[in-house]
Order: sequence, then structure tokens, then C-alpha cells
Amino acid sequence: MAQPAIVVQMISLLRSQPQALRQFIKFGIVGVIGFAVDFTTLFCLKEFLGLNLYVANTFSFSAAVVSNFLWNSIWTFRGSYTGRKRHRFLPFVLVSVLGLGINQSILYAAHEFTGLDAYQYGYLVAKVVATVVVMIWNFFANKYWTFGERGFWGDGSGR
Repeated sequence: MAQPAIVVQMISLLRSQPQALRQFIKFGIVGVIGFAVDFTTLFCLKEFLGLNLYVANTFSFSAAVVSNFLWNSIWTFRGSYTGRKRHRFLPFVLVSVLGLGINQSILYAAHEFTGLDAYQYGYLVAKVVATVVVMIWNFFANKYWTFGERGFWGDGSGR
């Protein structure tokens, strides 16, 4: 079975640039931490507080964004940019908001069109799929835009 071109390009990039591979692994570890923050918060808000799925998902996703930004700033992409961390937060949040849109869309589609809502915790299955898709988006957008050499502002200064 042929792999999609984007997958081939991602694998090629990670093989040809050892630093990118290390960053991707670190990003994955940070993602596991964010995943725990996101899922635990989502489950607690929905199951214990009875919040609407999409409201609970917005709060849980936001908590994970803050956690991920802090870990990625001090560990994953440390030294790969100049400027202040607080100036990297805006582009990180913008990337994350786009990721939230992707995340919510996948949750909605799974909930509305797959029948997963018939299962008590079916929304968590959809959340796993959404998380994997958004992780790939977030890594490349943050590596090259938020924490890249030229950065969000285009001059590498971080402002």
C-alpha cells in the first residue's frame, strides 16, 4: 500500500535531520503529558461536573496548550529561537486554536456520523484520533513557525 506523500515527506525530513528527530521525540513526550492533562480534564469536566462535551473539550484543550507551551519552550525547542518566551506564546496559541478547530471538527464528525455516541465513552475514542491528527499539525507548525529561526514575527527576534 502506498503511503501518502505527506507521510513520506515527514519520514524523509526526520531521517535526514537528527535534530528534527530528537525534537519530534521530545515533542511526543510533551504531547503525552499534554494528552494526560487534556483527557483527565475532559473526563472530569464532562463526567463529574456534567459540562457539555464541546465546552469541556475547549477547557481541557486549553489546559493542555498551556502545559505544552511551557514544556516545549523549556525543553523541546530550547535554544532554537531567540527572543522572549512570552512573545512565542501568541503564535503558539494561534497554532493551538487552529488545532482546536481541527480537534473539535473531528469530535463533531465522529459524534454525529459514526455512532460512537452510542457508547458511554465513545467520545474518548474520537478524542484519540483527533489528538493524533492535531499532534502532527502542531509539531510542524510550531517547529517552523512558532519556534523556527525566523519565528512568527519573520525577523527571528521573538520581539
